[in-house]
Amino acid sequence: MKTKLGLFLLIVAVTLGSCQFGVPYKYVEVIKEVDNAGNVLIKEKTPADLTAKNQDDAYLEAFRTFATSLKSYMDKRGFWGSENSLPLRFKLIGKKGDDITQSASLGKESLEAEIERSIFMKDFLIRKFIERGGFEELTAMDTAAYIESLKEYISVSKRDEFDPDQTLWYRPKSASASPNKVYCYFSTRKGEPGEMRLRIEFYADAHIFFRNVFFAANEEAFEYTPSGTRTNIAADGYVTEWSDDIVKEKHWDMIKALAKADSAKMKLIGTQFSRVRVLSKEQIRDFGRILDYYKLLGGEF
Repeated sequence: MKTKLGLFLLIVAVTLGSCQFGVPYKYVEVIKEVDNAGNVLIKEKTPADLTAKNQDDAYLEAFRTFATSLKSYMDKRGFWGSENSLPLRFKLIGKKGDDITQSASLGKESLEAEIERSIFMKDFLIRKFIERGGFEELTAMDTAAYIESLKEYISVSKRDEFDPDQTLWYRPKSASASPNKVYCYFSTRKGEPGEMRLRIEFYADAHIFFRNVFFAANEEAFEYTPSGTRTNIAADGYVTEWSDDIVKEKHWDMIKALAKADSAKMKLIGTQFSRVRVLSKEQIRDFGRILDYYKLLGGEF
């Protein structure tokens, strides 16, 4: 009797455990990207774990994830003007490691349409933020989603693994793409944002020894004087001059104007010569992205 009771309890435990924890699946998203050389790449993102009671529920959850990813792509492309990773399709991998997408999708067209309507009719949280003019109205879920969207454009690095302050540095990923740079960046120490910094780099075949900088953002003009500049001459004879300073309160209006500009230019005033550089659309957007990230992490300006 005890043996039968023990076997019964074991079966109940296994059954309840299966219901509680579900069956494991894998969600794999297939995307299209264009590399720096202009080559089109079709690749799979890292598989994500997905748990569901059965195959039907797993497929619908995978479809919802894909629809959300595609909506995010469309929204970010419309807002930022560019977005590289285009979601093409997805795979649902069963517990045996086989692709069960086709068999799991049979007869679910009406449910797919309902999921699409619920996702694609939602307001984009970044557009909502812009219209409201601040972060105060964003929900915790919206804030977390916005941070995730910004991570695609901002690199996070740690200089010293032995640093007791756990200092992390946040910079625009596109900053490394151009030899002529202008961008803001900041650090956090134990999770607390530090001071915002502005870095300007000039790269050419000859020195200008810039000392003053003028910015034109839409219809506004600003003067900026770095605390000092440094230079370096590469083996090919080209020169890099740069400044790197904390953004003072008097310059916040300038940074905010650059972040919101439709177009912007930078004029570097040297000892004998001056040079004008047009900021790219990506450089302008990066000012907005880094400021938003800074404020989302608790920074004030």
